[in-house]
Amino acid sequence: MSGKRKKYLSSEELSYRQLKVLWIGKESYEKNINLLLDIANAMPNDEFTVVGECKKRNLPNVNFVGHVSHDRIKQYYLKSDVLLCTSVVEGIPNIFLEAFKYEVPVVSSLFFKDFEDIIFYGGLTTEGLIKQLEIVRNNQYKIKEKIQMGSDLLKERYTQKAVYEQFIEGIKLIQSN
Repeated sequence: MSGKRKKYLSSEELSYRQLKVLWIGKESYEKNINLLLDIANAMPNDEFTVVGECKKRNLPNVNFVGHVSHDRIKQYYLKSDVLLCTSVVEGIPNIFLEAFKYEVPVVSSLFFKDFEDIIFYGGLTTEGLIKQLEIVRNNQYKIKEKIQMGSDLLKERYTQKAVYEQFIEGIKLIQSN
C-alpha cells in the first residue's frame, strides 16, 4: 500500500474517538442509502462521507461529495476508518477489494462466503451494523487481523494473473458444454 494508515490508539482514546465512515455507491434500492442515513442519525458524533451520485440531505455529520473519479478515490479510503456497505443485494463488491488494498476494514449488511472472516457482518438492520461499527471503533486487534486477511486474499485471488486464469477456466468450461 502506498498510503499511510493511522497509528494505533490506547483503550481510552478508542472509546472516545470519532469514526470516519466511508460509503460509496449511487442512490438506488440495491445500495440502500436510507439504512446509511439511519445509522448516521443514530451516530451523530461520527463523520460519514458519501461518495457517489446521491441526493444531498441536510445531516450535519454526513458529507455528500458526489461523483469521484477512480484516480481520486484513494484519498477517501485513506481518510476513513471503515467502509460501510448497506446494500440489500450485491455481487462481490469492487469497493471491498479497494478497501482491502487500502487497508480499510469493511462493515457490510450482506454476508459473503469468500469474505466470511474478513468483513464485519451486521445484517440489514441499523442496530446490527452499528454494533459492528462499534467493534471497529474499539477493537484494534480485530481490525488488524481482518485487514491482514483481506490483504492476503487480494494477493492470492485478485491479482491480474489470478483473475486472468479464472477467466480462462471459465471460457474452457463454457466451451466444454
